[in-house]
Amino acid sequence: MNPVEVCFIGCGGIANVHAEHLRCRDDVVMAGCCDINKERAETFAAKYNMPAYGKTADLWEKTSPHAVYITVPPDVHGPYEIEAAERGVHLFIEKPIASDLITARKIAAVVRKTKVLVSVGYCFCYSEPVRIAQQ
Repeated sequence: MNPVEVCFIGCGGIANVHAEHLRCRDDVVMAGCCDINKERAETFAAKYNMPAYGKTADLWEKTSPHAVYITVPPDVHGPYEIEAAERGVHLFIEKPIASDLITARKIAAVVRKTKVLVSVGYCFCYSEPVRIAQQ
């Protein structure tokens, strides 16, 4: 079975958490990353042995990922998800999906149209403290 190729858009703290989990897998290849802060992208890329890009246009031109982790601040969600989905790239969106309902609906419409898979990073909802609080 061929490994799943993933890219990252946004190379801040939470991207490192996800990349740490992925680096342990032999069925995943981290194919590239992009951040508006080129230095941050380069640091992230060096740590996880992948190429870095300063613009998503370059990322899409140089890579062909199956999936992308979108780990950007809440107020800039929208264009990245739409761009990836329109290319048929599956999405892992770090929460929240958007900071407003209009953007969330735009993303949802493109996802429905393209039928890409989407997961949203509400990872802590499965943690032990949350289960205890729910009880």
